[in-house]
Amino acid sequence: MKVTIIGVDYLIRVQYHIVRNITYVLVDAPVFRAQTKAEPYPPRMDDVDSAIYYSAWNQCIAEAMRRFNPDIYHINDYHGTVAPLHLLPRTIPVCLSLHNAEFQGLWPMRNTAEVEEVCSIYNLTPEIAKTYVSLPNLHIEC
Repeated sequence: MKVTIIGVDYLIRVQYHIVRNITYVLVDAPVFRAQTKAEPYPPRMDDVDSAIYYSAWNQCIAEAMRRFNPDIYHINDYHGTVAPLHLLPRTIPVCLSLHNAEFQGLWPMRNTAEVEEVCSIYNLTPEIAKTYVSLPNLHIEC
């Protein structure tokens, strides 16, 4: 799989394992291997390193959905909510499970420069951010 983060393309290694009627898609890249079984997520949720991790994760999920065309996407916590934006204009039904009520990270999008930075990391256009991400009181030139 190929993901783009801050304008740079990265290749993510993929393995497929099929057990009965279930296909498991395993993704492998240094950004994922930096985590451990005890600490599967980055320690912070609101810095550039964690944004890069979640950007790669969401882009891999989107590519897997392109390849396998599932009927529904179960979003396992807010970490995977960006993936469907990479499929636009195609849409997919989703089911979101939240595991705690406290959002553990927030990337500032208070002005055009911050929007451009976040969009660059997540490989999304400002138009998609303006339409699908909550940006109250922010005027983005699209």
